[in-house]
Amino acid sequence: MTVILTWLIALFTWMPSRVLILLGFGWLSFQAYETAVQSLVDSVIGSVNSMPGVVYAIASLAGFIDGVGVILAAIVVRASFVFLDKLARLGQ
Repeated sequence: MTVILTWLIALFTWMPSRVLILLGFGWLSFQAYETAVQSLVDSVIGSVNSMPGVVYAIASLAGFIDGVGVILAAIVVRASFVFLDKLARLGQ
């Protein structure tokens, strides 16, 4: 009985600290990815919005604006998958 009790005490003192460390590191990594992706999106949107009206209209007719949206969505999804893969490795 004392062996089981000792094991449970060791488990409950080790497990919460490990979980809190992983959650803290995961949150910090997520914030870094979110900041990097958001700065990229803001930069691209700022560049597109600074186009003259005629150029924007031609680019919109050609589908450039929709293409930029698709590319940015792909970048966000890829960054999310990379983040989730790294977070899964932390737990092992």
